Amino acid sequence: MNFIIESSWFMTHRRLNRIFILAICLALPWLVYGQKQSAPGKDRFVVAYSEELFIGINLNDVQAAVDMWTNELEEGINKKLGTHYNAKSVFIKKDEDLQISLSEIKPDVMTINSLSFLKIRNSKKYKPIFCGDGMAGHTGKTLVLLTRTSSNYRTIKDLQGKTIAFPKNKQFRQIEMWLDNLVLKEQKLVYTKFFKSIQNPSRGSKAVLDLFFAKTDACVVSKNIFLTMSELNPQIS
Repeated sequence: MNFIIESSWFMTHRRLNRIFILAICLALPWLVYGQKQSAPGKDRFVVAYSEELFIGINLNDVQAAVDMWTNELEEGINKKLGTHYNAKSVFIKKDEDLQISLSEIKPDVMTINSLSFLKIRNSKKYKPIFCGDGMAGHTGKTLVLLTRTSSNYRTIKDLQGKTIAFPKNKQFRQIEMWLDNLVLKEQKLVYTKFFKSIQNPSRGSKAVLDLFFAKTDACVVSKNIFLTMSELNPQIS
């Protein structure tokens, strides 16, 4: 079973780097791991997963899968070192401050998304050993910024003071960061100050249809959403 989450960081506490090498090779053979450290001075270690990685999925359904992976990790570590460590899997709640969660849970190993990692990148307690790109071997999604052909909007500058829409789904924060980078590069403004109005429908298809019927001036969706809707309705493309 591969736990490769789009735009996710696989993290480990420095003290577990030594015992982690074999176990990681069993499940994720292409991980980049850190230098060897001494084994932890306790008989239990905590493996944490961010709830943000499972948006739209019942965590009770996920629990069985992460428990299975954690058990495999435990078995690999003990077999390699001849120890008897017990692994425990927990979730980091998405609506809590990450630093507070880490201080309470004290995970030895965790999987969080890239944007969450940026919040703790200066911490000396954790070190990234693998950054996933895509889901289960598939590359990440491409985003597209769409406008109507009749609008004559051809550059990001043309959209200043206009209305834009993008879905509030699992890509929401990535889209926000992408727009900020795009706007800051051209106009030296954050995107929330650049556009007159920002709409966040629940689905990408709704954002495309609102643009098609001139309810908005532009939208950002995944390329796959746009291509699928274009096949269903050639007028959209």
